[in-house]
Amino acid sequence: MAQYDFTSLTVGNATAGNAILASDHAVAFQNVNDLITPPMCRVKQTSGEVIDDASNTILAFDDEDFDTDGMHDNSTNNSRITINTAGVYLVIASVRYTAGVSDDARISILKNGGNVGIDERGPNNSRSGQQVMGYYDLAVADYLEAQVYQNNSVNSSRTIDTPYTFLSAAWIGQAS
Repeated sequence: MAQYDFTSLTVGNATAGNAILASDHAVAFQNVNDLITPPMCRVKQTSGEVIDDASNTILAFDDEDFDTDGMHDNSTNNSRITINTAGVYLVIASVRYTAGVSDDARISILKNGGNVGIDERGPNNSRSGQQVMGYYDLAVADYLEAQVYQNNSVNSSRTIDTPYTFLSAAWIGQAS
């Protein structure tokens, strides 16, 4: 999907003889298309991933529930959702382990490889599940990842429960 600069489009009052420029028409057309089918992607795992004890791990995703803007590749950089249309996105990361994490567990959203300050932590002695979400102003080529950490005090790994582990990004609109 082509990227347009919406900030340069201005809409004035309609007057007789006032022509619409082809470039303005293309921008308006793209904006309407983005509202009809917004850029969005939700990726998931089809088999559990083992998360080592006391280790930060970026999750890999080998399947998609949907991808309307070519944001994910199941084999190349499959940990990433890469932005192709600039704007504000609602991003959600979710993880659940098949066995509880007794001391500490965390899930974080990363933007371009760095933590953007939104993460969920907490101990849980049963099925450990966590979810984080936030709104992000993203540019073309920015990428998002989900990073998890678990520490269960016995130095053993935990396996991801696939139905509840995903990363998604949904375009909300243009940034102001």
